[in-house]
Amino acid sequence: AAALLGFGFANNMLNISLNAQAVGVETLYGRSIMATFHGMWSLGGVAGCIIGSIVAPLGVAPLPHFAAILVITLATLCCLRTWTMPREVRIGAAAPESGKRSFRPDLYLTLLGCIALGSMATEGAMYDWSSVYFAQVVQPGESLIRAGYLACMCAMVTGRLLADGLVNRFGVTPVLQLSGLCIAAGLSLALLWPDLLPATAGLALVGFGMASVVPLCYSLAGKSTRVPPSVAISLVSSLSFLGFLGCPPMVGFLSHQFDLRWALSPIVVVGVAIFCLAPLVRRIKA
Repeated sequence: AAALLGFGFANNMLNISLNAQAVGVETLYGRSIMATFHGMWSLGGVAGCIIGSIVAPLGVAPLPHFAAILVITLATLCCLRTWTMPREVRIGAAAPESGKRSFRPDLYLTLLGCIALGSMATEGAMYDWSSVYFAQVVQPGESLIRAGYLACMCAMVTGRLLADGLVNRFGVTPVLQLSGLCIAAGLSLALLWPDLLPATAGLALVGFGMASVVPLCYSLAGKSTRVPPSVAISLVSSLSFLGFLGCPPMVGFLSHQFDLRWALSPIVVVGVAIFCLAPLVRRIKA
């Protein structure tokens, strides 16, 4: 338990520092590239699943497996360390020469945190309950109970790799609104039509919808003119992870009181909320 606690702490520190670096690179590029960074993270998750599925049947023990990954990771970090930016790229009033450094969330960061919370709540529900939903409600057979989860994850990777192009062409607000609509429409389809094909298509739509919300919220937070990028990202990240932690047990509690279809239905409201809150980001920022 202590090791996992330390792992989680270090992982979130890495998450904040990587996103702060990504915001700096994005600022230098002058266009949206944050979602692509998160797409690479998703590809790393897929690679981890593939590696695990290969070595587990071979009987490789966890210790040599994890030790090999550790060596590869450390070698990668050593090779790329000199290519990282030595300091954050600060914007406007958050610059060091202004002498004003705020470490408290304002309304703008709180709104971004709430939007990201909704997306992370959706992610938590999909990670923990999509296969259970297929097994208990859709019932496609043992070999296909992970079809919805796989479709969701593949659509999420695809959405993140496409999101930057959509943002650069249409802007952040329309992409966030599209994401909210995809979450609401996709989950509604899966819940109202619990057959294999429509449920799989619905969860794929959910994956596409939740793909770009968190990367865009981190990107916007890192460009705050009142708070340093790393602090702004940590504030939004901390708020958003409440959704990731809280939503899965909430679904479990509701499923005992009603059934799993009703327990997952509040996520539809989350998608609608993201759609409605997205235009406020630009107004508050302005």
